Amino acid sequence: MADEDLDQRVQIKGQDLEHIIDQTIDDVKNLAGKAYYTAKAAAPVGLAGLVGGAPLAIAAAISGAGFGLGKILGNWKAKAETLYKDVANEFTVGATIGIVLDTTFKGFTQLGSYIASKAGFWAGVAAKAAMGISVIPPFIELHEYTNRALISDYEAKPWEQRKEVMKEVTTYLGLPIAANFALVPPEFKIATSAAVNTTYAYMQAGKKEEPIQESVNPPSRTT
Repeated sequence: MADEDLDQRVQIKGQDLEHIIDQTIDDVKNLAGKAYYTAKAAAPVGLAGLVGGAPLAIAAAISGAGFGLGKILGNWKAKAETLYKDVANEFTVGATIGIVLDTTFKGFTQLGSYIASKAGFWAGVAAKAAMGISVIPPFIELHEYTNRALISDYEAKPWEQRKEVMKEVTTYLGLPIAANFALVPPEFKIATSAAVNTTYAYMQAGKKEEPIQESVNPPSRTT
């Protein structure tokens, strides 16, 4: 009887030790994963700092935060689980795009100012607004291919679906995008852009994608 009790106690202790080891391994994997995705998210901000100093790094971080917040709010709306890696991936994509956006804003602001100096203030405003609308398709494409490049499990969107996204963004967010290019002071353009991206991510959350069907001509009837 004593030997059976001893065997049971040894077995229980062995199970406890195995559980502790498994839990430790899981904790280490989880910590390593978070460290990797944290470094991944920090990389474009660091690159921005090396290329353009603190102003560009801040712009990249603000843009990344807008994308990350959009993911969090979108998942909350869709009642979906929010994983650290998903938010980190969105931040990485947003920060990378933010580098391009900041450069775009500066270039178009200078061009708009030049037009205003030649044709008047409102001509400059109209030109910058038109520039804002014109960048929507390239931005959607940049977003798509940045996702493909930086997120390993990203499901690529076909061209027809991306065209629908371009139409929706132009319809629902074209006005604030145009206003951001035309009227918002340069130091607030990235923050406004981040807010627009957050809003769009929230709007799209939980939306079911309808399959795109190719049109098929019905067979002609012979008489």
